Amino acid sequence: MMKCGHAASGTNMKTGTPSCVICVGITPDAEIVVDEPDLTGRFMKCDYRTTRDGRVHPDPIPSNPRAAFFGHDPLKEFDSYYCGCWGWD
Repeated sequence: MMKCGHAASGTNMKTGTPSCVICVGITPDAEIVVDEPDLTGRFMKCDYRTTRDGRVHPDPIPSNPRAAFFGHDPLKEFDSYYCGCWGWD
């Protein structure tokens, strides 16, 4: 986990250290590693409300920092991630 609240989803090619590809270049917190938070009892929702074909996302699922673009904010009711509903390209 990175200090910005996202899981490390990349590597800094100059230093070889973990990095958040969502926040790199925006905040230095994107390259500061922190301990993984206790996610017991937390749930996450995909950042998109509906899928590309208009379907509504299912109910929240248990939080998992290994989910794509996982984000944790203890002040929010749900964590976030990307389920791939709009494609990967």
